[in-house]
Amino acid sequence: LHTPPGTPVAVSLEADAPVATVSVADAGPGVPPGDHARILQRFARGEASRTTPGNGLGLSLVAAVTAAHGGTIAVDDNRPGLRVTLRIPRVDVA
Repeated sequence: LHTPPGTPVAVSLEADAPVATVSVADAGPGVPPGDHARILQRFARGEASRTTPGNGLGLSLVAAVTAAHGGTIAVDDNRPGLRVTLRIPRVDVA
């Protein structure tokens, strides 16, 4: 975890006809805007997390699964914190 205990985390889901949007946002320390694209790469870790255990695989796996389903991922400043938004095409299951 990269937020202190007790940090609020919000999860939302919106679904319109063509796309489902999933957003996860926290009020933690965030990630510098210049690192937003880089944290989606395998083994990438921010400077602030280099002294904590981990491999930096979480968001790269989320990005890969999202892309495999034809979706997109966006990383934004939550002021404070970080927001990650997935947009995935909806498929009718009949």
